[in-house]
Amino acid sequence: MKVPISIEFLSWPEVARVRDRGSGMLILPVGATEQHGPHLPINTDTVIATRVCEYASTETGVALLPTLAFTVSSGHTPKWPGTFSLTHEAFIETVCSISSWAVQTGWSKLLIVNSHFGNDASLRVAVEKIRLAHLGNLQIGLKHTFQ
Repeated sequence: MKVPISIEFLSWPEVARVRDRGSGMLILPVGATEQHGPHLPINTDTVIATRVCEYASTETGVALLPTLAFTVSSGHTPKWPGTFSLTHEAFIETVCSISSWAVQTGWSKLLIVNSHFGNDASLRVAVEKIRLAHLGNLQIGLKHTFQ
């Protein structure tokens, strides 16, 4: 039975083996923690990103990073309990930092899979910053689940 390769559950030597035997690629699922009306849980976008990426990992053998659950939900107001948002700048810096660590620890490809529309602009900025900062060392891609 195939299972996703979630590196958060592996020891560092196991992560190194996954990196070395694979394509050097990581998948970063990106969701949100916010209201989705009175009928859905606040982790809806995070669950979507996680499940899509787990399926992709299962089918391809590409390693999966832990899902980013706290992202940009600034379009929502504090009126709805359960919405938590980073600033655009904090989110961009988080994604850039994760990418830098990926490069420093030997990964050469990163695919970001986003399931929350509010992250789009910040992720486009982050991808461009990452591309320029790691030119020749990291291939970076961005895919949205809602397109």
